[in-house]
Amino acid sequence: MTTQRFLLTCLAFACLTVFSGASQARATAITVMTYNIHHGEGMDAEVDLDRIADVIRAENPDVVCLQEVDQGMTRTGGLDMPALLAAKLGMNVAFAPNLAIQGGYYGNATLTPHPIAEHKNHRLPNPEGGEVRGCLHTAIEIGEKTVHVFNTH
Repeated sequence: MTTQRFLLTCLAFACLTVFSGASQARATAITVMTYNIHHGEGMDAEVDLDRIADVIRAENPDVVCLQEVDQGMTRTGGLDMPALLAAKLGMNVAFAPNLAIQGGYYGNATLTPHPIAEHKNHRLPNPEGGEVRGCLHTAIEIGEKTVHVFNTH
């Protein structure tokens, strides 16, 4: 299996329809991409945010839900992955850490070219001794509507 094919199998796409009101038939399609970036590390064991940005850019999504995102961690040289990916893609970002480890944080990030109105992380219940999980709730202003996106790992 090629690296490109593997990356594409890691992606899941969905199309949401947002209605302006119950009586209004016109809808807006929104492209949502979810991508577990495995702290930026590819199958070649290299951390390469440009490669991740290229995959996202090629799909031109309205919303990108990322999981396994590092911020300031030793293993990835202290990179602020949420901020760097947002800058590379010209998008806004919401980041929610679920773990504080290796001098930084590890969690979920939501990227969008649209304005982010607010975001909040919700801790999820997990078995004792299990990895802490969270669900990043991001309110995104798309046109005249607020779209609520829930990103979890």
